[in-house]
Formats: sequence, structure tokens, C-alpha cells
Amino acid sequence: MPRTFVEKSTEFSRDFEVNPKLAEGVSEAVLLGKTLDFLHEEVEETKAAVAAHDLPEIIDGFGDVAFIALNGIYKTFRFEGRTHEEARAAVEEVMHRICNANLGKKQPDGTIKYINGKVVKPEGWSPPQYEDMVA
Repeated sequence: MPRTFVEKSTEFSRDFEVNPKLAEGVSEAVLLGKTLDFLHEEVEETKAAVAAHDLPEIIDGFGDVAFIALNGIYKTFRFEGRTHEEARAAVEEVMHRICNANLGKKQPDGTIKYINGKVVKPEGWSPPQYEDMVA
């Protein structure tokens, strides 16, 4: 069975970033700071691609942003002491919670309402919670 994109991206993060950096004693703040730097760089490149209407680069840019963001979540759980497998599963759970919360923004009748281009959340909507996932 083919591996999921979360499995592949967290394998990359484990092998190229987390395990070597943990072995070197690099702190969470330094590693997550570098992750934010990479994220910022990719967002800027994606903005330039949008301005140039360069479709392949737009797709690549958003893909890279997603890849780096997923790995930021993974690294956070690894620095909390989770194993690779536990951190990978936590990334999947976080993304499920985000997707469910965003899909939960539909009104009770199934419609989607906007004000000034922003989705109006239905009464009772709540954002995803993560307190139960962290120590």
C-alpha cells in the first residue's frame, strides 16, 4: 500500500532534520525558528509566482508551504518527547481536527455565509482544540 504524504513528509523531517539536530543538541527554538524562516521564504516565492501568474511555481510554492507547515507540527511533537510514529499520528490528528473545524463552518442548513469575503461561523462553532494532545 502506498505511503501517505504525511508519512513521507514526516520521514523527511525525521531523517533530514529532527534526528540529526537532536543528536547535535539543537534546541526546539532554533529548529522551529529555521522552520519559520523556510516557511517565510516559500511564502515569498509563492507570492512572486502569483504575481507572475506562473502556475507550476504557484503549485510548487503552496505544496512547499504545506510540506514545511506539516513538518513544523511534527517537530513540535518530537520535541515534546514523542517517537516518530507518535508524532506522525499526531500530525494526522491535528490536520483532521483542522479540516473538521473548517468544514463545521457550514450553517445548519448546509449553506455557507460570507461577510466581507470571510466565512460566518454558525452559532456554537468552536475552533480545534489541542490541549489534550500536549503534555
